[in-house]
Amino acid sequence: MAEALLARDAAFLEWLLALPHPEALNWLVRAASRAGIGGAIWLAAGAALLVARRINWKDAGQLVLAIVMVHAVVDLALKPWFGRVRPPLAMAEVRPLADVPATRSFPSGHAANAIAAAVVLGRVWRRGRALVWVAAAFVAVARVYLGIHYPLDAVAGCVVGALCGTAALAVPWPASGVGPRIANTPTR
Repeated sequence: MAEALLARDAAFLEWLLALPHPEALNWLVRAASRAGIGGAIWLAAGAALLVARRINWKDAGQLVLAIVMVHAVVDLALKPWFGRVRPPLAMAEVRPLADVPATRSFPSGHAANAIAAAVVLGRVWRRGRALVWVAAAFVAVARVYLGIHYPLDAVAGCVVGALCGTAALAVPWPASGVGPRIANTPTR
């Protein structure tokens, strides 16, 4: 059963890669993919929102925690355990549109980071929720579009990201936020 599912996954990837890939879109997808390495774009977005006072220290801490959890679960546990080889290395007909990472394929760390960040930022920065989710979906799909991941890699990454983001939001934080508590009353 698992072999049939993996075969369908590979066939779907082949079909997807056979569709037209306009160079302007390829450039945009490559840029999104590069920005998503290690959750960098999400951490930068969190820092910018913190500086702009759209989120607080607790929110930023939850974002960092979610990205760290994704790294631990995806890169340190699941990828080594499953050991799935990336599409261009397993299928001669797959011509990737970006450099092929040396790491394993399942699950997608880019997708996991993107969805974990969307869960956290979408909860704490309500005005930007739609923007964050669209950007996260774009980064997750980019890896499949480029031929670097199978579709199931991205789907699994999204599930892991949703779990890590939800877990980061559930961690209890000090009521006053991070940092020392300073009294607002003047001293005599």
